[in-house]
Amino acid sequence: MKSPFGEISVETFFRDYWQKKPLLIKNAFPTDLAATTPEELAALAMEEEVDARLVQHDPEKDSWHVDYGPFTKAALRKLPRENYTLLVQAVDYFISEVAALKQSLNMFPQWRFDDVMVSYAVKGGGVGPHLDQYDVFLIQGLGRRRWLVANPDYPSVPNDKVKLLRQIEPFTPSLDVIAEPGDMLYVPPNAPHCGTALEPCLTYSIGFRAPAQADIAARLADYLTEQEMDGVRYADPELQAAMDSAQISAAQMQKVKTLMSALMNDTTALEKSYAALVTQTRFSLTPVAKNWSKDKLIAALRKNKTLVRDDNARFAWFIGQDKAVHLFANGLEIPVSGISAESAQFLSNTTEVNAEAVERFADDLSFPDLLTTLFNAGAFQLAA
Repeated sequence: MKSPFGEISVETFFRDYWQKKPLLIKNAFPTDLAATTPEELAALAMEEEVDARLVQHDPEKDSWHVDYGPFTKAALRKLPRENYTLLVQAVDYFISEVAALKQSLNMFPQWRFDDVMVSYAVKGGGVGPHLDQYDVFLIQGLGRRRWLVANPDYPSVPNDKVKLLRQIEPFTPSLDVIAEPGDMLYVPPNAPHCGTALEPCLTYSIGFRAPAQADIAARLADYLTEQEMDGVRYADPELQAAMDSAQISAAQMQKVKTLMSALMNDTTALEKSYAALVTQTRFSLTPVAKNWSKDKLIAALRKNKTLVRDDNARFAWFIGQDKAVHLFANGLEIPVSGISAESAQFLSNTTEVNAEAVERFADDLSFPDLLTTLFNAGAFQLAA
């Protein structure tokens, strides 16, 4: 496997840098990288369904201002020449060339990716010193940006004056570098960092998902509700008259802890709800207008038609406690029984399906049903 980390091998990166310390990789991408343009980004920021922010900084007053999209063309034209940045989330859902940037990091589980945020900043633009609770790779496209980064264990102090940006007070960096076109900077979770544009520049930010316990518990609760599973109810057949009717006794609280521990040990519910959580996307897939039969779809592929994966499709599969293979796509379990690990692995990772794939899985009875279900759901589409 060719390393995207320059002279550092993939194994060395995971051992010495992943979630431990920052790293600048020079020339990780072509110097003329142009997966999008400032004009395309501005056009996206004017769309209703797009999450966009405009951050402006007044250096003399050291004041910050945040506006939220959608923006009008007139508002964007009135922006000053310095000290602002336009940030647009999930650009990979709209521009295939941006989505393709993630392929260089295919040694990571795809369900760990969140989205690709793109920022356009003029000279002096940035969001100030801050930290994120997830891993991020920052790929420099147009222009240059100076980065100050500290290690994750740096004792950061919140800047209460700029709560909207979750800024922290200035810090002493362990890394002070200038990212040039084609460079990639890795920033671990909770590592203070600050990027400032030295000239008009585009930066592609590949963020990773890091579900919190609250996220996992909330999705588990949603899963139980969706499956109409109330679970075991609190019971106390040994209850005696209470000395204080308002007190929850230690013994009663222990019953609650035991009850909830039993729920968390319900492996099937936890497995499926977690897979649903980490494959959920900002935008849903678009199903076909009318479902195809598996015979019709397989026949089309044998006539040299090709299916291509939708850029917005997100897969995860696992072998559950029940020993069965479960495949999830965009937050939903694919309702096909008897899925083989081979077909789940192939369809989760391939970008296209053709007649060769049909022949390869000719003996796999689950493959036609699985492929057809994914096609009808919109995860794969017929190539033009």
